[in-house]
Amino acid sequence: MNTHRNRIDLSGAELRGADLSRLSLVGVQIRDADLTGADLTNCDLRSAELNDSDMTDSDMRNADLRGAWLVGAYMSNKLGGADLDGATIDDGSGGFWVIACEKE
Repeated sequence: MNTHRNRIDLSGAELRGADLSRLSLVGVQIRDADLTGADLTNCDLRSAELNDSDMTDSDMRNADLRGAWLVGAYMSNKLGGADLDGATIDDGSGGFWVIACEKE
């Protein structure tokens, strides 16, 4: 684990099945990591960089992903209640979306 400018870098980490629920990982870099089956419920991932990570079957219910980057990330997971406002999600074809969610 490296830090640069007070940012945690978990790039390339093997986090398969890890329990990261309720952790504050604001601004963390988790590029090209294996998060398969990880528990990220209620995790604070604001402005996190999850580019090129495998999040197959991870549980991200109620996670805070505002402003997160998910470019090239593989996702087939639970997102119920997750806040994706301002998140950037790449579809793999060179196009990308910035998600805007209205609050009730």
